[in-house]
This record gives sequence, C-alpha cells and structure tokens, in this order.
Amino acid sequence: MRQIAVIGLGKFGSAVARQLAQLGVQVLAIDERKELVEEIKDSVSYAATLNATDEDALKAVGIQSVDVAVVCIGEDVEANLLTTILLKRIGVRRIWSRATGRLQQEILKSLGIDNVISIEDEMGSIVGRSLVS
Repeated sequence: MRQIAVIGLGKFGSAVARQLAQLGVQVLAIDERKELVEEIKDSVSYAATLNATDEDALKAVGIQSVDVAVVCIGEDVEANLLTTILLKRIGVRRIWSRATGRLQQEILKSLGIDNVISIEDEMGSIVGRSLVS
C-alpha cells in the first residue's frame, strides 16, 4: 500500500489528505497547528503535530519511509522551502511541493522537486477551459 505524507493541513492540504485516504492510501498528515491535526486525525492513517522544519521530528514520525511527500505549506514560503530541502536531505523518494509565486516555483524546480504545484495557475487553466467548452 502506498504511503504519502501531507505536510501543511490548511484547506488545500486537508483536502489532499482526505482524498488520498478515501482512495485507500496510507496518509501521514502533519501540521504544527494542533487544532488542524485534531480535525483530520480520524480521516487519515496517522496525524502528527510537529514543526516540519525540524529534521529530527520528521525522522521521528518515519518520513523517510513514505513513497511521496506533498508539501502543502502555502503562506510561509520559508517554511515551505526549508521543509522541502529537509525532505530531500532525509532521502524521501518523491516530493511534490506547493508554490505560491513564480520565484518560489523557480527555486523549487532548481532543487529538483518532482512536481511543483501552483494551485492558482492550475485552477485558472481549468476554469478557463470549462468556460470555453
């Protein structure tokens, strides 16, 4: 069974984690905000309250053994980038990371991230195509 970590449980991260769990994926959901972890803990395999920029904390929850990690941290660009770099250093096999701006996209791509997620760009394309069809 696939194991996917979702880091950052705001609206986007929570939606990703819940959808993955519904599809039968073992989900490790992580956020530093206890209330968000409490909201999702019954919907996923494992939920942890921790600071994702703490390498030891990530290792303690077994992040190195997941198949994919999805960094959904949106507002704190520094935390997003630091978490992404730590995941690479720890040896996570595949990393998807959310970018909120063009510069952040470029930085993530230069780090060799497997997939850079730009919600605004992707949704804009979907909505545009839907309006025309």
